[in-house]
Amino acid sequence: MLDRVPIPRAAGLVGAAMLALSSSWSLAATPNPHRSVVGLSSPSAPCQYRFRADGAYPLTLYVTVRDAFDTPVPDLDVDVTAAPAGGAVFCSCESLVQGGVTDAIGAVPLAFSRFGGHGTLDLAITARPIAGMIEIWTGSVEFTSPDLNGSCEAMSSTNVFDLGAWAGGLPPGYTVESDYDCNGVVDVFDLGVLAGGLGLGCSP
Repeated sequence: MLDRVPIPRAAGLVGAAMLALSSSWSLAATPNPHRSVVGLSSPSAPCQYRFRADGAYPLTLYVTVRDAFDTPVPDLDVDVTAAPAGGAVFCSCESLVQGGVTDAIGAVPLAFSRFGGHGTLDLAITARPIAGMIEIWTGSVEFTSPDLNGSCEAMSSTNVFDLGAWAGGLPPGYTVESDYDCNGVVDVFDLGVLAGGLGLGCSP
């Protein structure tokens, strides 16, 4: 029969301290969604983001990743993923996943700029520490583009078909995707924005 050897109280306290310290280490440098911050650039019009094939109007997400102790997490891989929500007309001239690495203050900008179509766009930001993946933030934005039918042709993605789609918003009707300046009416100023996409396509 083995004799039970009592553990000195001091040793027990050291062990508990080491366990607590180990737990603190596991929380440090681990992205915490509740402490992290995400900011979006202002849309080019009040009611929606406006994209164009040449990337003239980017949507930039400014991400700052912090751990449970509110300390910035540097050198961390961070991705943002875009996906059209139900009912959206959508195409893309760029990857639907954009990534970057946080700097010394845990910050990284991530951007999308070359989408076509219109509707709602779902966004999700994830961080990739050494093990696993952590979701930092999710959200949705409204968007439109001169390429209203979401074709993303290589040479000219805005054409007569998009003009027809845009004209569907003219008075007495109304469609928000045709209202590029979000002033509540579709008019010649919006036609000018549509014309700005002529001759632009996914090819550089």
